[in-house]
Amino acid sequence: MLGRALALPENNCLRWPNAALPCPTNPTLDRRTRSGFIHQCHIALTNVSKYSICIPSKWNAKKISRGAKMVGCDGSERGENRALRNRETANRSKKLADIGESLAVELLSDQGFANIKDLNKIRKNHPFADIYAERNGEKFWISVKARNKYEENGKINYCYYIRKGERDLAIQLEQKYPGTQAACLGISFVVSQNSCRDGEPTNSYSCYFTKLTTIANLPGIRMTPDWLPNYDCLAKDKIVPPKYDVSDCENVFARRISGNR
Repeated sequence: MLGRALALPENNCLRWPNAALPCPTNPTLDRRTRSGFIHQCHIALTNVSKYSICIPSKWNAKKISRGAKMVGCDGSERGENRALRNRETANRSKKLADIGESLAVELLSDQGFANIKDLNKIRKNHPFADIYAERNGEKFWISVKARNKYEENGKINYCYYIRKGERDLAIQLEQKYPGTQAACLGISFVVSQNSCRDGEPTNSYSCYFTKLTTIANLPGIRMTPDWLPNYDCLAKDKIVPPKYDVSDCENVFARRISGNR
């Protein structure tokens, strides 16, 4: 077993090259050998709680056990004092996204959009769009991006990213249904007093509508004050209805601190 072969030095950091272990990036190792190494490494990390690995930076660290402390080739630690993302944070993001989509349907109706359809109720995980709506003769496939307005460090969450794959799906929708356009809704939440940085009311949200062509040269919906005038503001510091509880959706994370595992 690999666990027996591990001789941990004083700083609990195993470094390659090591006589007991093959280097996972060695080009002479076939895929099965490398896969087996990672599997054994996971077993070792499961049994040794305070254990860190030094790996070449180009190696895919995501395949290493979640509890590992990564140490770069230059001796610097990776992931030290960084936010831990897990099932809890994923559920929190999904909850905020679901609330955002529900609010979006209500807002679009209030702002004169017609023939509104919640596409995720028709087809789960609809390609690109969450909502279909029409206004002034224009037809839109709308993707809803709901986020906390501020990052954990207090800075504005300046961009709600749209991946290339999402943009490709938007183009496919426009080509499949001529006369339609891809668009986005950016919804920013301020969920507690600790999140208020610019005088916003607690438990409030703002919503901005934009066509995808407006942000074609951006990585996503840019939410900085200088860019907001380019969008159609559907709501500004509006109080979240009582039926939606966003109190547990604030950007607060557990931290990975050196020495704490």
